[in-house]
Amino acid sequence: MPMIKKLFISILIITQSPLNAQLIDEAIYGDDDRLYIEEYNSLKVQELSKSVGAIIHKNRFEKEGKYTKIWGERLYESHYVCEDERFSKDFTTVKCTGFLVGADLFLTAGHCIKGPTDCENKRIAFEFKKSILEEIDNEYVNFPSSNIYQCEEIIHREYDYETQNDYALIRLNRVVPDRAPLKFRKEEKINNNQNLFVIGHPSGLAQMISVGKVLDNKNPYFFKSNLDTFSGNSGGPVFNAQTLEVEGILVRGEQDYVMDEDIDCDRPRKCNEDGSDCMGEEVVRITNIPELVPGFELPPPSGPQIEPVISAENPSDDDFEWDDFFGEPF
Repeated sequence: MPMIKKLFISILIITQSPLNAQLIDEAIYGDDDRLYIEEYNSLKVQELSKSVGAIIHKNRFEKEGKYTKIWGERLYESHYVCEDERFSKDFTTVKCTGFLVGADLFLTAGHCIKGPTDCENKRIAFEFKKSILEEIDNEYVNFPSSNIYQCEEIIHREYDYETQNDYALIRLNRVVPDRAPLKFRKEEKINNNQNLFVIGHPSGLAQMISVGKVLDNKNPYFFKSNLDTFSGNSGGPVFNAQTLEVEGILVRGEQDYVMDEDIDCDRPRKCNEDGSDCMGEEVVRITNIPELVPGFELPPPSGPQIEPVISAENPSDDDFEWDDFFGEPF
């Protein structure tokens, strides 16, 4: 399937129009510690990963029965990554990540599910792992149909350029069996310098894990980390490495790749482990989501959803460049 290479330009400073633009480069912090989830030697982490889902556009699915074809490309084709880079020849198709917080409740980033139409167009595939994708065609994989779900409705979504809050709580089209909702923090906030790990789909690849720690913990809506994350990680759960509880949702950072002009392809940017020369990867605090606060009653399934009214005061996500205010969303 053809892919159009995207040019990513991010705005560092939140201003009123006119905007002051600045190009930002994303980074690997210290050594690249990304591993496919099967390669991480922890049974507890393996169990947690079962409740993490890949968000993929429905036009990449072709159902045939017990198995469904999911179409994609190799990373060097879709992201113009240099062929001598890690994972460059691996299969990629995922747009965002998310995770279970209830029997049929799925949490992701607000920029990953933009409205009812976008909800209708997205599918969630659980355990989109390298081991399941071993026998692949050049353009598609055969994936268990029972692991695929639909976005039924958006319960609550925030994508606010003032607070930089960014999440979407959605209801799936059916209850998810044999996968436990992830446990998450319900009060207070994470400790400074706490060790972390994130599970997700960097650059749309099969499920991976990356480890890091908290770098900046001052903002009430999000904290910064040095996790090695990329496009496709957005919406993924960021775990406290000590408690194994979800602390927040990976939502944004800096541009994924920089051009190697000598051979005309892209490479991940390298940053210091302490993030001193980079922006840091930002994680929205899960305690900001009212539906997940103890005592809050979730609404029952709703009827048909109504698209938001588009106006100068309330621009749609299609018409308004939210990313200009956020930095690069994953």
